[in-house]
Amino acid sequence: MNLGGIVTDQDIRRKTLHEFGHVLGLIHEHQVPSVPIEWDRDAVIEDLEGVWTKEMIETNILTPLAAGEVNATDFDPTSIMIYPIKKRWTKNGFSSDYNLDLSPKDIEFISTVYG
Repeated sequence: MNLGGIVTDQDIRRKTLHEFGHVLGLIHEHQVPSVPIEWDRDAVIEDLEGVWTKEMIETNILTPLAAGEVNATDFDPTSIMIYPIKKRWTKNGFSSDYNLDLSPKDIEFISTVYG
């Protein structure tokens, strides 16, 4: 879990829910096998290199996980597990911001796994 970078009360809620999502087995939403994002790899690397290495960018942002490796829902842009994605990072105009709450799909998935 990484609870660093908390500045505001909203950060506390969002980041805590996101990190506990990982504890419960949730993956980053932009890495689900059914992700519809068409990445502009060069734009993502240009913006994030220096913060992360190219390998970290590929691993944490650009590479979806294989369907056989994860138990996941279909892509959910309202999930607490999505990173903010700049429109310029995609070729199909997709963008997102941080979500502040668990989505209905997040809750359903956790309920399915843990009862």
